Amino acid sequence: MNGKVTTIKIFVDAGEAKGGPPLGPVLGQYQIDINSFCKEFNEKTSKAVKGVVLPVVIQRFENKSFKLSIKHPTINFIFKQISDNSKFIKITQVFDLLKIISIVYKVEDLKRLANAVFGSLSSMKVKIKN
Repeated sequence: MNGKVTTIKIFVDAGEAKGGPPLGPVLGQYQIDINSFCKEFNEKTSKAVKGVVLPVVIQRFENKSFKLSIKHPTINFIFKQISDNSKFIKITQVFDLLKIISIVYKVEDLKRLANAVFGSLSSMKVKIKN
């Protein structure tokens, strides 16, 4: 596995990787075996809730083998799941969001987590209301 390594970052729905577009063309341009990728990804995400969008980092090696790294859902995705309005969030929903993310990300430093959540909400131009 020595030599040139190409890193590819994509988002894939948990348990729903298929060889067709949009995933197939992306993997195909890097000459990654699409069937192997889909099988491995779907096996690794079989216990996740279907449809949850997961960030995936693929390291592709010179010998065309690859290493798959599946990350946690993004804060933006989790926010969109608990909010019925993408412009405003209630303060109680912020606490719910912090609880969910602390469990998903296994974070104990709530101050850092809160800063990350408020930063994400700010970048999404979401206002907090009572």
